[in-house]
Amino acid sequence: MARNTNRPRSPGMRGRQVRRSRQATGAVGGGRADRILKELTSYHDELASQCAALKEEMDAMAGAIQTLRRGKGGAPRSASRPAGAARRSGAVRGPRGTGQSLKDYIAGVLGSSGSAMRLMDVAKAVVSAGYPTKSKNLLNQVNMAIADMKRKKLVRKVGRGLYEIN
Repeated sequence: MARNTNRPRSPGMRGRQVRRSRQATGAVGGGRADRILKELTSYHDELASQCAALKEEMDAMAGAIQTLRRGKGGAPRSASRPAGAARRSGAVRGPRGTGQSLKDYIAGVLGSSGSAMRLMDVAKAVVSAGYPTKSKNLLNQVNMAIADMKRKKLVRKVGRGLYEIN
């Protein structure tokens, strides 16, 4: 059955709806809103104190990190170089100034082998050829150097992991 929209609603019903909506929003019954405000304020204060404690811990850790970063003499590592001094220039090639770079050693090893070599074999041959290194990741360095030499067409890839001099 269709609802008659022309009939006016009873004024009592409308009043109840208004009262319910005011109570739901907290307009009526201010005690509830005050209680919620107090709870939120105390929660905010608790979080603020936790934040302050965490900041203190972070400051302490930053101090410990600064202590660990200091060199043997107690001065920061950045202070080991005079203020105006530049970093070491690229004029000295290779470790400890041998005059040859890793790429020079790789070219010599690949040229003397006469056949294609794997990265591991190239790294071992470079060390046995006299390349002075204390590196723990020499294989990665050889891989990067060969990749650069390949881009410059000094070395070519013959197979998977096999390289020879051009």
